[in-house]
Amino acid sequence: MSEEGLAGEKAGENADRNEQQAQEVALRYLAQASRSKASLILYLKRKGFSHGVAEKVAERLEAESVIDDTRTARSYAEARLASQPRGKGLLAYELRQRGYAEDVIRAVMRDLYPDGDETLWARRALSARFSWQNERLFEDPALLKKAQRFLHARGFSTSTILAVLKEEPSTHYLD
Repeated sequence: MSEEGLAGEKAGENADRNEQQAQEVALRYLAQASRSKASLILYLKRKGFSHGVAEKVAERLEAESVIDDTRTARSYAEARLASQPRGKGLLAYELRQRGYAEDVIRAVMRDLYPDGDETLWARRALSARFSWQNERLFEDPALLKKAQRFLHARGFSTSTILAVLKEEPSTHYLD
């Protein structure tokens, strides 16, 4: 065999071994927690693997359903909403920051905010934050302003904030 043939064969073996090592590193990383495809690629690149190898490994793991961006994004979003209800704009921003594709974000938002309505989540946030002063909230202008700022900081739209703050106080007590 010629020297070029041997060199090409060795390069192919090294590439295969490199991909195998990358997959082992990826599986150890994924064993800790669910991750997005983008975060896996970034992690592998930080570990010294080329972008091509990182992307190839991520594609293979995605094809084998080891990573699933939609499932991971939905799980993350549900956990965020359970701990601190927030507006869809803020949640979508957080998902973008974590590297999820726009089509994945749209699918998750469609599931968690039916008809684009975020009033349920705004009511939950308001109820959790102001539960001890719920009746007084609608009588005290300063407290009402505080509730408005709180909902705005949580990423709720102005129309949602106004709609929720105009409701009867009894609608904020959720079972």
